[in-house]
Amino acid sequence: MKRLQPTSRPTPSITALQFTGEGELQKGVAVLLGVNLIWALLPIYWMQLSHVSALEVLCHRSFWGFLLVAVLLWGRGRLAEVRDIVRNRRNFKFMAGCSMVHMFSWGFYIWAVCSGHILDAALGHYILPMLSVLCGFLLFRERPRRMQWVAIATAIVGVSGMVIWYGSLPWVGLLVAFSSVLFATLRKQAPVNAMPGLCLELLISAPILWSYLIYLLVSGKSVFMTVSLEQDVWLIGAGIVTIIPQMGYAYGLCRVPLTTIGLLQYLPPTGNVLVGILLFGEAFTQDKMFGFFFIWVGLLIFSLEAYCFHKSSRNRHP
Repeated sequence: MKRLQPTSRPTPSITALQFTGEGELQKGVAVLLGVNLIWALLPIYWMQLSHVSALEVLCHRSFWGFLLVAVLLWGRGRLAEVRDIVRNRRNFKFMAGCSMVHMFSWGFYIWAVCSGHILDAALGHYILPMLSVLCGFLLFRERPRRMQWVAIATAIVGVSGMVIWYGSLPWVGLLVAFSSVLFATLRKQAPVNAMPGLCLELLISAPILWSYLIYLLVSGKSVFMTVSLEQDVWLIGAGIVTIIPQMGYAYGLCRVPLTTIGLLQYLPPTGNVLVGILLFGEAFTQDKMFGFFFIWVGLLIFSLEAYCFHKSSRNRHP
């Protein structure tokens, strides 16, 4: 579904970020811009597979994505890092939780896009930054700043207005946002490198997904190798179009300031909204207009506050 890292996108560790100079900054911004544009246009890719069940697409994403990550780690001589994570019981426990959430969130996002809920999924990614701050307060006793509370309250007004107007919760968007926050919360407890961690996440869920994939192939119910070579390429690419942006995201994290990363993260849901309306004809109804307006206002407050805070922090600590 990004993140959203929706998707299930990695949460950066502030202490791990290092600003490495103007040239590296330009490279990092270029890579992150490309990554976010890919995530913005990703619904177009999933819609090419809309006639395939989301679960089968998820299985192919898992298999081909794992092969790609494993080969890259092997080529760099880093496969041993996956074994080291497994040996650490605490890290393995949290990575197992990450794997289950990762599996669910990507499967749900693919289903949402292919079922005509692109705008609803985008709503979840817009809510995500503010929901992350709220969960930090509730779970980790982090203290949001005053204007962050204002931004959160504004977004809540938007969601509440949609509930009152339409008569039901925007459950698709909320589920996308909550699954992403749950992933970030679990991932925060397992301080392991991004690529080995991703490899292990895909490996842990493999018995479930790959078994189902084998069942589909053996029973003749699989779309793979039964329709066309073009269709097979789309399914194989399901892993590539999600794994490569994650690697690019990890590359950009250590080269670009967090403020810039925070602003770029709004590109994917904005692109998703435009794709949903302009290419696939999703209705931008009045209740959605109301909700999106307040959420966008909340995001504007949130972003400006973050920019001013980081700017004042640099001035205090040059």
